[in-house]
Order: sequence, then structure tokens, then C-alpha cells
Amino acid sequence: MNQKDLLQKITEYWKSYNIFQKSLDQRSDMFHSSTYDGPPFASGTPHFGHGLTSSMKDTILRYKTMKGYKVNRDRGWDCHGLPVEKAVEKDLGIDGKKDIEEKIGIEKFTEACRKYVGTTSDEWRTFVDSLGRWADMDHAYYTMDVEFMESVLYVFKTMYNQNLVYKGFKVQWYCPSCATSLSNAEVNEGYQDKQDQAITIKFKIEEKKSDNFEATHDGFIQVVDCVLKKDNKFFMMYHKKGQKYIFPGGKIDAGDSLEKTVAKELKEEVGVDVTSIKNLGSFKEIMPYGLYNLNIIDVEYTGEPQNLEPEKHSHTVWAEIIESDNKLGFAVKIDGTIIDDAYEITHQFYDLYVYHHQIAQQITELQAD
Repeated sequence: MNQKDLLQKITEYWKSYNIFQKSLDQRSDMFHSSTYDGPPFASGTPHFGHGLTSSMKDTILRYKTMKGYKVNRDRGWDCHGLPVEKAVEKDLGIDGKKDIEEKIGIEKFTEACRKYVGTTSDEWRTFVDSLGRWADMDHAYYTMDVEFMESVLYVFKTMYNQNLVYKGFKVQWYCPSCATSLSNAEVNEGYQDKQDQAITIKFKIEEKKSDNFEATHDGFIQVVDCVLKKDNKFFMMYHKKGQKYIFPGGKIDAGDSLEKTVAKELKEEVGVDVTSIKNLGSFKEIMPYGLYNLNIIDVEYTGEPQNLEPEKHSHTVWAEIIESDNKLGFAVKIDGTIIDDAYEITHQFYDLYVYHHQIAQQITELQAD
């Protein structure tokens, strides 16, 4: 008997005697093994890559089953994203977001996408059987199901509440027709090299001082960042507009001294009284919304810091610096939650990063030399 006939005979035996279901029924829920199996696109057809990953997954799950675990093998379909949309556009004879809105309508197009997903070919069932893989194809989940989407939102909310979500900026491929960004895989499906003319223009920064705030000779507004410490922890506020944690502080009004600004800002923002300050150094930053010279100020104070400007800051935290093997050499700990990702730290806790690595001090020393 050749290999193909042998596999078919074994598969038929499994189905005839319902072996997969028996592997569940004969095991206790006390020894349940959870499996997270990324679903394929509902619009796609099986290929060699699916066979490779499916075989590896099935090997692990069979091992767990042989060890006595109850292993549910729920299959699902990824219904979101461009693959389904582009397949439906092709069926309807349209192309791109503009055609959807003007020729079809969003509601009709969405319903067409739902119907398309619901008529997924039996190719996958045959494919899974031909691999000898056990999977529950009769109770498949769909990522467009409300219950599934709500579970994703719940997980995201939980991560956000644990300070595990940050907003960053990244250059992405973009499809003008679809009006959305593209993944690398989507780009590779139809990528073509094209020659195009491009020009780069360099503009000189206008050296104009602000009339309302103190500024450097070349137009950078003077700003104070105030470091408040207690029990080796740092007081930080979550800035709604900037969507990151910052030290309290602000711009130096025209005619005011640095010392006066520190005392005024800390009293207005967090309600503490300043007893002494130490200017650790400063450095210039070119931001999308202006030019700033950041003065990092170490502050001794009395009182308990609190959020007196909730319209600007959603909440406050005491952040602790701990050792880490990441490329920054430190992580941030807040109420038992550890933020260890270097990108997240430099974007969400930029002020703390600047302080810990003494960036202001180093730049000030270099300028003095």
C-alpha cells in the first residue's frame, strides 16, 4: 500500500470511529490544554506554508493528548483585512475605497464580505484531512463574530490598563486605492520597482524669539522639567495631548527666572512647595509643535504631589527605575507592572530616560568644552 492510500485509510478509520471526539470525551476537564492557533485568511487557499505549520502544531497537540490532556482544537477564520475585501471587490467589479463608497455603499459591501466569508470553500477541510491533522472544523469561530471582537477589545483594554500599550510612529507602506497601510506580505503580492522624480528642499529655521516666553539666542523656548523623587521613585503625570508620561514643569514666561518658574509650576500643577533646586543641564529639542530648550531640574520639596490639572493630565504615577538586560540597561516599574521594552520606555517615559542617562548633563558639558 502506498503512502497516499495508507493515509486515506487511516483518516477514514478516524472518522468512522470518531476518534478525535473520543480523545476529548475520555479525558477530564481538570487536565485541559489551551491552544492558540492563528486562523488563516477566509479568502485564501491552502499552500505549502500552511502544511508545514499545521504539521508542527498537530505534533505538539498529539503529544499533549498522549500525555493525558484534553486538547480542544478549535479552528477559525480571519475575516478582517484586505484579502477578503479585495476578493469581494473583484466579484463586484469595483476597485478601491472610492468605488465602494460611491458605487456600492459601505453597508452593502460589508454584507457582501460577510456572505463571502460564510461560503468558504471545502478545500480547507480536505487539506486538513490530507495532512492527517485533527481539528474541529464543525464549530469554527470567525473573527467577525461580535463575541470574538469583544474579547479582543477586552484584552486590549486590560493591556492598556497595565501600561503595556503605547502610541508610536512608524513609516508604513500605503495603498492609495485601498486608503490604508499595508503589511510587508501584502506589498510583496504586487510589488513593482518604479522610477520616480523626487526633490528634497532644505529650509533654514527662522531665528525668532518668542515675545511671551524666555528663549535662547537662536529661538528655542526655555522649558523646565522638574524631577520629584520619593523612596527612589519618580513622580510622573500622563499628558493627554502628548500621550506619554512626563515630569511636571512648563515654559518660562518672559521676564521670569528659572527659579521662579519652577516654584510657580510645581505649586500650580502638583501643589508642592519648593525648598531647593539644582539645574542638572539642558539640551535643545526640535518638536513638531515648536523649538524647546529643556532644563532638567532636581527639586527638593515639601508636600505630597497631586494632579491639580486633570484637564491636561489624566493620572499620575510613581515610577521606579530597575535594572534590565534590555539595550537601555533599565526598566520602569509602576505598581508591580514592569515596562521593559526599550522602544516603549523611550517614547512613553522619555523624561525619565533623559534623566537616567544624564543626557542633559552630558550635552551641557560638551557645550562648555
